[in-house]
Amino acid sequence: MSKQGTDEHKQVGNVQSKVRQWLDCGFLLVWSWLVMTLLHELGHIIVGCSAGGDLRDFELRPWCLPHSFFASNPAPLFTLWAGPVLGCFVPLATASLLKRPAVWFVAWFCVTANGIYLLLGYYSGDNELDSYKILQMGTPDWILVAVGSAMTLAGYAGFRTEFQRRIDQSVLPIAGRTLAISASGMILWILMLGLLGAG
Repeated sequence: MSKQGTDEHKQVGNVQSKVRQWLDCGFLLVWSWLVMTLLHELGHIIVGCSAGGDLRDFELRPWCLPHSFFASNPAPLFTLWAGPVLGCFVPLATASLLKRPAVWFVAWFCVTANGIYLLLGYYSGDNELDSYKILQMGTPDWILVAVGSAMTLAGYAGFRTEFQRRIDQSVLPIAGRTLAISASGMILWILMLGLLGAG
């Protein structure tokens, strides 16, 4: 094979590799969104119900705005904070145990998204969002802003590192078998949430 043919072959291989890395990132972003929305809302539901709250309505489907409403709740402030706190802690704990780059990617996305959610809720003043309700329950503004900022900054630093590693090919692309199993799991998860995700 001529040098020109070899160079062209390498260029095609490089383009294919880059496309694969970007597709991996897109796939992981979809997983990240699913995990983040589910864990955040389950945090509210689990803590609220554990405290003796009367859960009246919930929405877990990721294409809707996930939410939960309690008719009565003895621990509303803990329930409100449980969404973003468990929505960060559970993915980080899972990533620490599994020690896989793809799981860290998802975990840092969850931390970033929960932090941004708290900050956007604070600055928007929307009374349907957690931030407004947290403040109404007596949390000082500076605590909410400090926690939201810390989550956002730490999450961004971690997520940026994992994203860059994937784009720079510092980590191996997701194996075809793993990708197929994971995609099947995602489809089943979405179907299950579609059928059972509202109550």
